[in-house]
Amino acid sequence: MLAASELSGGDPVYFNRPGVALVTWNPDLKAVCLESQGWADTSEAQAVLDAIIRALRAHHGSRWLLDGRKMKVVKQADQDWITKKLASSRGGGRPEADGHSPAREWAGDDQSR
Repeated sequence: MLAASELSGGDPVYFNRPGVALVTWNPDLKAVCLESQGWADTSEAQAVLDAIIRALRAHHGSRWLLDGRKMKVVKQADQDWITKKLASSRGGGRPEADGHSPAREWAGDDQSR
């Protein structure tokens, strides 16, 4: 795993484990990019999400893009952990003044937009 090092393309890398995932920051998109490369065990899934949150905070970002074409099934316990982690990382998942919940938006289920 690399911690915010550089790829040859120049995008900072926050997580890189071949066969699991690659997490980078894309300055053109102003978003974290997650390329899922297969199956992740619980500790790897948690490390990927921690890397996403770290990148979002480092760049004051609020968006991430997932390429999940190679993604495998995520265990229910890991899904529950992800939901809790996202909610706690952005103020408990409470809606912002405009009515949007950043944690729900990060999780991809903010249907209000």
